[in-house]
Amino acid sequence: MLGWYRFLFIIPGFIHTQTTCIDSLLTLVKKDKQDTGRVVHLYKLSGEYRKIADYPNGLGYGKQALQLAEDLSYKPGIAQAYHSIGNNYLGQGDHQNALKNNFFSLEIYKEINDKHGSINSYNTIGGIYYRLSNYPEALKNYLASLAIANELNDKGDMTSSYIGIGNVLAKQGNYTEALENYMLSLKLNREMNKAKDATFAIISMNIGNLYYQMSNYTEALKMYTVSLSISEEIKDKQNIAYILNNIGNIYYHQENYREALKYYQSSLRIKESIGDKSGIADSYNNIAAIYEKQKKYPKALIEYFASLMIEEEIGDKYGIAHSFLNLGIEVIRVLLLLKSYSAQYKLVHRLKRYRVIGCLDIRS
Repeated sequence: MLGWYRFLFIIPGFIHTQTTCIDSLLTLVKKDKQDTGRVVHLYKLSGEYRKIADYPNGLGYGKQALQLAEDLSYKPGIAQAYHSIGNNYLGQGDHQNALKNNFFSLEIYKEINDKHGSINSYNTIGGIYYRLSNYPEALKNYLASLAIANELNDKGDMTSSYIGIGNVLAKQGNYTEALENYMLSLKLNREMNKAKDATFAIISMNIGNLYYQMSNYTEALKMYTVSLSISEEIKDKQNIAYILNNIGNIYYHQENYREALKYYQSSLRIKESIGDKSGIADSYNNIAAIYEKQKKYPKALIEYFASLMIEEEIGDKYGIAHSFLNLGIEVIRVLLLLKSYSAQYKLVHRLKRYRVIGCLDIRS
């Protein structure tokens, strides 16, 4: 199946950094009294664990923050805890719980008139609807975020909103308006004297993705190169990994599978080095897609299986469904390659042990 690529949008706290402050926060939590300071440290821990894809701990500390904030009737903490919990669910691919918690967060931010908090929630909700391919709702929330950001004249939040709007328009095939929104976000980014930051790199990559969707691979490669240069300069390993993946996608569509595989494997090595489990699963899927094209079906089966194991570990429901679909196709292909009934029987029962096939009538 076709390799993955990503339009990145900015959810507060979702730009990965290479360092976290988990140890220092854990030390503070041990010393904290049962007060609002502890709430802050707990929801920050929740966010830090989310950055390294440790969603169980992220959810655990987020729920601790929520419980204490509710006990203290500390509404800013309640809102932030819901936001952190929602983002961890989002990392797991549990979009319904991600939406539910972010809606709770938004409601409280509105109640206490925290406009920056409302912007964050609208952007996050827009991002979730975007992932669910519900583009009208995604656009509605990004526009709500943009309206408040304009009211506050907050260029950083305006930038995030324009990126989200551009992503939605790109998916809807409205490439001209998508590009206009990306260019507005670039302009604002430059006005903030941040021409070489992670946001600039993300915008450049998204423009590359836009050209990729238009099958203009030459321009896509140019924008990926710009984004890669900035990402390497600021040592943003995760963005480097995404860009290498997307360059691999260009070669994939040009049927240069050897080059595509090289870039996918380079992307995978970086994701492994930073512990990006979701990204690792994506890379296994992409590598499997190459092996499919090369008719190396047993190798494809192994890569899809490796992807599934990670997706189950982190609870990525969408990824699990995607991998099971791919595995089903590869199992059939591998079975057809096996000449003897005995070999087919052994493969089926081995896969059943690992729940790759829940029920398969091998007599058929």
